[in-house]
Amino acid sequence: GLVKEYFLTLPIQKRYGATMPRKILYEVEGKWVSSSGAALLGDMTRLCIEYENGLKLYLNRGKEDWKVGDKVIPQYGFLAQGADMMAYTARVNGVIADYSEDEEGIFCDARTQTYLPKLKRIFPSITHFRDLGNGKFEITYKWVVEDEPEGDFVAFVHFMDTQKGQIAFQQDHNLPVPTKNWEKGMVIEDGPYTIEVPKDKEGSFPIYIGLYNKDGRLTLGNGRDSFMLGRLLIKRENGEVSLELKEERGEDLREKYLSRLNKEGKIVDFGKVETDGCLRIEKGRNSLRITTIPIGRECFVGLKLRYFKKRLGGVKVVAFGEDGKEIGSVQWTMKGDLLTFRTGKGIWFYEVCF
Repeated sequence: GLVKEYFLTLPIQKRYGATMPRKILYEVEGKWVSSSGAALLGDMTRLCIEYENGLKLYLNRGKEDWKVGDKVIPQYGFLAQGADMMAYTARVNGVIADYSEDEEGIFCDARTQTYLPKLKRIFPSITHFRDLGNGKFEITYKWVVEDEPEGDFVAFVHFMDTQKGQIAFQQDHNLPVPTKNWEKGMVIEDGPYTIEVPKDKEGSFPIYIGLYNKDGRLTLGNGRDSFMLGRLLIKRENGEVSLELKEERGEDLREKYLSRLNKEGKIVDFGKVETDGCLRIEKGRNSLRITTIPIGRECFVGLKLRYFKKRLGGVKVVAFGEDGKEIGSVQWTMKGDLLTFRTGKGIWFYEVCF
C-alpha cells in the first residue's frame, strides 16, 4: 500500500524535486522523437524524461512490455536510474517486481500474493432471455458460488442509462435461496422473471447485477461490487417495441490484479538481494537493518554479501522486538557469498552485523 509506494519512490522524489527536466523524448518504433513528433505519429506511450542532475525516468503506458537496457518494463511500469540511484517496476525472473536503491538503503518487493481484496468468488450470469412482446421480456440469472457470502443479501439488477450516468430502471429482488444458506459449490437458479421496460426508454442499456444489504454491496468474484452481464437493446418502430440481449462482460479486475502479482510465490533475484517477500534494508557502516513489510511477515531473505562487505566471515543475524530490544540470534546459512535466513512472526526487524 502506501508504505511500499513511499519506499519505492523515495529515492526518485529526493532527486527530481530539486532539479529541472533537460530533455523529454518518446520512443516510437525504436526511434526517439519529440512530443510533437510522437503526437503526429499517434503514439505517446513510451516516455523518457532526463533531468539536469543525470536522472533518467522511463515510463511505459503501453500494453506491450518495453525493454530498456537490461530491464523489461511492463505496462504502468517505470525505470529510474542515474544520480546515484536506481528504482523500477519491471519484470524480474518472469514476474512483475518493485525495487529501489540509493546510498541509504534498498527496497524490494517480490509481489507475492499474500492477500486479495475482501472479495467473494461469486459469479452471476444470464442463462435465459426471451422477448415476450409489448415491451416485456423474460430473464433468468444464475449464481455460481465458490465462496459463501456470509450474510443476508438482496440481488440488485440495474439497467443503466450511460448518457445520463444513472439507473434507467431496475429489478432488485430476493433470491430463491437466501444467501445466508449459500454454500461453496452451489449453483443458484434465479428466475425466470418478467420485466416491463419503461415506455419512454429506447437504446442500449448495460445490465449490472450484484448483491447488497444494509452495510453495502458485496465485492464479487471479478473484484468489483457488480458484474456487467450484457446490454438490453430496446428498439421502437411504428408503435412496436423489440427487445434484444447482447451478451457482454465487463473487465475482470481480479484477474487484472492477479496478473501483476507473484502468484506462485517465486523467490525473485534482484541482484544484491533475493526474496519472495517485501523488504526495506537500511545500510549501516558494518550492518544491515532489515524490516519486512508488513512487519512480522514470514519470507525468505538472501543477501549477496560481496555487495555489502569487503571480507566474508564474522557474520551475525539478530532479531529485535517492537521495543527495540534484542530477542536472539537467527539461524542462517551461507552458500558462497549468499547469506540466507527466514523471517518469522513477531519480529520487528533484523540486523545483519559484519
